[in-house]
Amino acid sequence: MGLDTVELIMEFENHFNIHFKDKEIQKISRVGEVSNLICQMINIHSENKDEFDSLYVSFQNYFGNNIQLNDKISNYLEVNNYKDLSDYLNLKVKNYSNILKYVFLDHHFIKWKELTVEEFINGILIRNCKHLFDNNSPKTIYQVYLIVGNIILDRIDCPVYDIQSYASITKDLRID
Repeated sequence: MGLDTVELIMEFENHFNIHFKDKEIQKISRVGEVSNLICQMINIHSENKDEFDSLYVSFQNYFGNNIQLNDKISNYLEVNNYKDLSDYLNLKVKNYSNILKYVFLDHHFIKWKELTVEEFINGILIRNCKHLFDNNSPKTIYQVYLIVGNIILDRIDCPVYDIQSYASITKDLRID
């Protein structure tokens, strides 16, 4: 386990006021597994995803009711309408599609043209979760996932849309 991983684990422990056992940590390889373990430790069982559902409805209002979660977001977004979408949602929306270092160097694990609407919504919520609900008192499994994602985003330089529940912490997010 590398120094970045140890520091990240300590950040999770500090934020959620918990302590992982070594054998628990050794079993974790994905972002969703971290979130689920934290939920077990702090006794959260609700699978409610109000933040996600609300943002998806906003997407349907903005893009049209035909937009589906497994659609590619690149089919709906153009380079110039990220700001319009951000203003409409009143949330920060990160645009990686026109940043040469990510396109040219292929730095990120999710290929921009393959990013789904669902993954895009997750990224927006991770980036904005501090303003959407009380991060010190999460009520749902999804809120814990968003907080975990936001902690990863704050600590590690990786694109927010890569922080998906199925993402490998070491391989996909390149956290050693």
